[in-house]
Amino acid sequence: MQANRNNKFLYLLLVMCALTSQCHAQISALPTRFVFKIDRPATQELTLMNRTNTPARALIEVATATNQLTEHYMGDWVVVYPPVISIPPQQRRTIRFTVRPPAEIAEGEYRAMILIKNQPQVLSAKQQDGEQDSISVGIPISLTLGLSLYGQSGKLVHQGNIDKVSVEKDDNNLVIKGILTNQGNAHLRIEASAQLLDNKGNKVKESSFKLVAQRSEEKAFEHKIQLEKMIDSGEIELIFKHDNKIISQSRTKL
Repeated sequence: MQANRNNKFLYLLLVMCALTSQCHAQISALPTRFVFKIDRPATQELTLMNRTNTPARALIEVATATNQLTEHYMGDWVVVYPPVISIPPQQRRTIRFTVRPPAEIAEGEYRAMILIKNQPQVLSAKQQDGEQDSISVGIPISLTLGLSLYGQSGKLVHQGNIDKVSVEKDDNNLVIKGILTNQGNAHLRIEASAQLLDNKGNKVKESSFKLVAQRSEEKAFEHKIQLEKMIDSGEIELIFKHDNKIISQSRTKL
C-alpha cells in the first residue's frame, strides 16, 4: 500500500515536471517559410532545435493550408525524410523534403504546409517488485509548428483588385474596410497607406498596413486608425501598392 502511494506521488511529480517544461515551445524550426521553383524536382532542408533540457520527439506531416483550393495543393508531391525525429536536449537536427511535381503542371504557385507535431512522452517509475508502470504525458496541440511551402512553376502573375472600400467613424477611430481579390496565379502582397487630411489639406495622421491574399483568394480586410480627437471634416487618402506599383488610389470625404 505504501509503495503504491509512493508511486502515485512520484507519478504526480513527473506529470507536474513534464507539464512545466512543456508550457514553452519544445521544438523550434528555421526557416519557417519556403519559396522555391518546382519546374523540376527540388530538395530543401530545414533545421529543428530542441530548446529544452529534456529529449523531444516530433512527427513530421504534410498538410493543406487554410482555405486552400485542391487544384493548388502540392502536398501530394512532397516527401519528407525522416517522418519521425528524436532530438536530444539543446541539440539540432536536419529535416529534408523533396518536391516531385507531375509533368506539365499549369503555371503558377502551389502551396502546402509542413507540420511539426510534438509527440507525447512516456514517463515511467519502477515498483518494488521490479514491474514498471508508465504514464503518458501529452503535449498541447497548440505547440504544433506550421511551416509554409510555396512552389512556383513557370511565369507568375501578381495582379489584384481593391473593392468595396469604406471609411467609418468609431469614437476616436477611423475604420477602413474593403475586399482584396487576388486575380493572379501567385500569392499577392499589398502595401497600403492612409493619409488623414484636415479641411485645409494639412496632414493630420498617417498610417500604413500590409495585406496578403493567396492565389484565387477574395479577402476582406479591416484597419483601424486611432486618433487623439476626431476631426469634424476633411479627407482620407488611401493608396494600395504591389511592388511599388499603385493598384488602387482614392480619396474619401469624412
